Amino acid sequence: MITPYSIASLGAQLSFAAVAAIFLFLEHIRTLNSFKRVAGFVGIPIAAQGGTVAWTCSVFGQFPWTFLPMNLIAAPCMYLLGMAYLFWWCLMFLNDDWPATSALADLISYSINGLTSQLASLTKNGGWVWSTEEWNPLLWWMIGVLYFGWNITALRHPHCKLKFAIYALLILAAVLPWCSL
Repeated sequence: MITPYSIASLGAQLSFAAVAAIFLFLEHIRTLNSFKRVAGFVGIPIAAQGGTVAWTCSVFGQFPWTFLPMNLIAAPCMYLLGMAYLFWWCLMFLNDDWPATSALADLISYSINGLTSQLASLTKNGGWVWSTEEWNPLLWWMIGVLYFGWNITALRHPHCKLKFAIYALLILAAVLPWCSL
């Protein structure tokens, strides 16, 4: 409300797209009984990345083709770091003079910085990303529209998910040659 034009910033758009994709994903797994927690634990970061791929590829000019295995590794690591942070916070709340609290805080900070620098070096070095700078931005808009359109349509007609996925892929295949012009 203070800065109404911030809605047009890339960060706000990415946040909105990621949250919308997560909500759509949670609606899809709502009916699961046995693997709901595992699907949510692993699927939420993948859904968020799927919802933001149109923006990130068109703006940053890179597509991280290893996003799926990286998310399968990153989700448990971030969960463990979050639990360590919660444990540290509880220790700080109980007794902030205890030497173990500062050691744990240093370990958490070192781990987060190490993971971040490792991921950054993997992105800069090697073939972990495909360059998308030459690709037409229309392609990314089409992928974004198809991603959210398929999710919304599949939620409204759950018995036709595969049919709608095939339609979305056929539309993408038909539009792909026009986007390369």
